[in-house]
Amino acid sequence: MSFNDYHTHTTFSDGRDSMSTMCREAVSLGMEEIAFTEHAEWVNGRTGFFSHPPDYFHVLERNQDHFAPHGLRVLSGVEIGNPHEHEKDASLLLSSYQFDVVIGSMHWLYGENIHNINCFVNRDPIKVYQDYFRESAVMVRNFNFQILAHTDRIFLRGAQLGILPTAPQIETEVRDMLDALIETDTAFEINCRLLSARQHWNTLLLRMLMWYKEAGGNKIVINSDAHQTKHLPMNRDVAADLVHRAGLKDAVQTHLLSSP
Repeated sequence: MSFNDYHTHTTFSDGRDSMSTMCREAVSLGMEEIAFTEHAEWVNGRTGFFSHPPDYFHVLERNQDHFAPHGLRVLSGVEIGNPHEHEKDASLLLSSYQFDVVIGSMHWLYGENIHNINCFVNRDPIKVYQDYFRESAVMVRNFNFQILAHTDRIFLRGAQLGILPTAPQIETEVRDMLDALIETDTAFEINCRLLSARQHWNTLLLRMLMWYKEAGGNKIVINSDAHQTKHLPMNRDVAADLVHRAGLKDAVQTHLLSSP
């Protein structure tokens, strides 16, 4: 199955493989486009990752030149955590550098990283989920980016704790987030890397996709969130099955920036 990827990481942020190594694997997989969306985070006054964009662009341009003859288009990108909460810093980064792909991610809630247990400690877990999706809608409406990443990532720690919600418990907040995506023409990302983590998690994601279709959504991007080469092809069959079951096959954007 041919695919492109608009959400990957290299050693310029928290990835394990270099840009050139990722490009070589992309060529071997038959990919035509890959975007390196390194993290930009501003927490407690500190810049997380992506502190040297000039070095990133220098290496990216070198790889663009090298891999273009192999049929691979190498795109610049950034994944910005909670940009609506760090609007000044995020806007300065985007105005200073021309990124091909800009991803927005809800990485922080209550000042805690959503991947960590502290996000749930001493809180009603259902309210945590509701607040996460409610804040995601605020982020989409208040900062401009192309893709909302891993909308289901809050389920990671919840699944590990055994406290996943039921669909009705989060429906109001999720539907509003999906409406925000449609209003702003922001793509809904299916993030492949952890799709096999828990079956009930996938059931919730499928319900979210079905609500998206009901609302008139038509812009899906299937990305790997790869942090090393082995992540690039992971679980794409699972993502394709979810898209098919939700009736959204025609909504998948296979070439985000260029014509096929």
